Amino acid sequence: MKPATSTLFATGALAFASVLSATVLIPVVRPIMHWVAPDGDSGSHAFMSLNLLGGVLAAPVIARLGRRSSSPTRLVSRLAFADCALLLLIAFRLPVVPLLILRTVQGALNVGVLSTLLGAAPPGDASRRGSRYGLWGMAMMLGVALGAPLGTICLLLGVRAPLLASALLNLLVGLCAPLAGLQRQNPLGAEASRKPSFGRAAWWVFAERFSVGLFVVTFALHARTCLGISDARCGLLFTAFLVPFAVAVYPAGRAADRFDGRVLAVLGLSAYGAGFLRLRATGQEQLLLLMPLLGLSAAVIFASAMRDAATANDSQSRVPAMSALNAAGNLGMLLGTALAGILSALLRARGAGADTAHTLVFYIGGGVSLSVAAVTLSGALLAPRVARSVRVRS
Repeated sequence: MKPATSTLFATGALAFASVLSATVLIPVVRPIMHWVAPDGDSGSHAFMSLNLLGGVLAAPVIARLGRRSSSPTRLVSRLAFADCALLLLIAFRLPVVPLLILRTVQGALNVGVLSTLLGAAPPGDASRRGSRYGLWGMAMMLGVALGAPLGTICLLLGVRAPLLASALLNLLVGLCAPLAGLQRQNPLGAEASRKPSFGRAAWWVFAERFSVGLFVVTFALHARTCLGISDARCGLLFTAFLVPFAVAVYPAGRAADRFDGRVLAVLGLSAYGAGFLRLRATGQEQLLLLMPLLGLSAAVIFASAMRDAATANDSQSRVPAMSALNAAGNLGMLLGTALAGILSALLRARGAGADTAHTLVFYIGGGVSLSVAAVTLSGALLAPRVARSVRVRS
């Protein structure tokens, strides 16, 4: 295997392990909080929300560290080892407040590992960067898809088992970080002076994850209470969303190398938004067709965003870009989940039926994606006119 190929797959494997270390904890959320504080469920929500908040708050810190660090490999290893240590502390059944503080910091460390890894990895040829980041994005989404099942299996061995498994994964990431061939690349010439515009890519990821945050709990409740779908079939529908999402990120990244990423993002966001608007009126049989379409649309959005954020040739620019994408995704999940719960509670308190609350949540998710698609399309159409106007004035 050529060195470039080995570092490509090593980075993908490390990204998979880093994401898996976070998602393997999903099944342990309720058991660990009831183990520590058996009197209520609010701690379970805090356990997940504070982890996402830590990822959001970490973005500017990681961006600063990425610019200053002389060795991205050492930075990844230190962050992964620290994440491992915090998970081992959490497994010691700490009191609620220290546990939640560590959980927040642990979320920041996990995002730091992933952002530095993807930002400082050799980007390869500019014409094939979408396929490279598409492969890494696929590895990340496979970590999302496999985390809950593997965490459930670990949970059979006890409450601490998923925490220890997550700590072991972080330990392996820290030890194997040199395999990714991370390098601090000093910017040179005109290319270095051009700062990449990754703001739009962050908005694409935010819209996609915001809709997922709205969707996860609300759809499970909607499927159970309004459509009469069993928990097992609901799990199948979630799988029908996640598997196409994970598998399609790589071919979507290849497509982003050939076509304008903004065009692909607009298509993905439009299909994604339209799919969410259709959720309310879709029956059981049609859901098996709609869910894969939602997954494919999400893959196009995610791959386009990664390709758009990875345009810079120097790691000092790519690390902040990847930090921004991860922060936008965490913020979207956090706000989407919170908004879905708040809206449902308010509407039910005013006497609205479950179907009405679920419909509003789905419409908000679709509306946000369609709005971001419209803004992106407007920017793409106006950009040539603005460029011509600037040239005329100069």
